[in-house]
Amino acid sequence: MESTSTERRDELFDTARDIRKIELADYYRADEETFSAWKQGRKVDLEGWRNDLRQMTDAGRTWQRIKIVSEPLSDYQKMSLEIAVPEEDLRWLPRRLVSAVPLPGNDCFIFDSKIVAFNVLDGTGNRTEIQLTEDAQIVRFCVEAFSRAWGLAIPNGRYNP
Repeated sequence: MESTSTERRDELFDTARDIRKIELADYYRADEETFSAWKQGRKVDLEGWRNDLRQMTDAGRTWQRIKIVSEPLSDYQKMSLEIAVPEEDLRWLPRRLVSAVPLPGNDCFIFDSKIVAFNVLDGTGNRTEIQLTEDAQIVRFCVEAFSRAWGLAIPNGRYNP
């Protein structure tokens, strides 16, 4: 496993045909501006994210995301649920359902089932490192974890905590 840059991870995000993401945290400081706006009742602009999703879909690329969440939802996850866009292939998985599911220790992106990028967070939700691996065993573990979690997760729009 090697540390890598945000730029390298973004390059993989821009070029991979199939991207899957597992999110494990109940709060992400990177979204603090959006979260603050939501808490203040201001409109959250997601048009850029919608455009990114449309471009991926139009190019025949796949994006799937699982949010493993504690219930009752944190305020951050309440916001995430409220502002989730229908264009995203997003599923919600209550943490109580994954006790016996092997999951990676950190959030991860799986690129084309060949490369995994782990976002290592500190206790306050800040990313401290991005780790990258092409180790076939680790990639296979993450692909299998995603598949198992995906099968248990509830599609966005049907999730009602």
